[in-house]
Amino acid sequence: MEWHGTATVHDGTATRTGVPFGIVERFGPGGEWELYFDTLPLVADQDEIRELFRRLAS
Repeated sequence: MEWHGTATVHDGTATRTGVPFGIVERFGPGGEWELYFDTLPLVADQDEIRELFRRLAS
């Protein structure tokens, strides 16, 4: 199951609202419960994220 939400981020100098994040909820073969968080948008702005993806592509 994948969950999507938005958050308000205060980084000390600015406040960003409506920042998207994702959580993936999984159940393993033995019934283990796992959560994975996509927190990159919470710690980097869109320009930083584009630069990271540009570096990955090169």
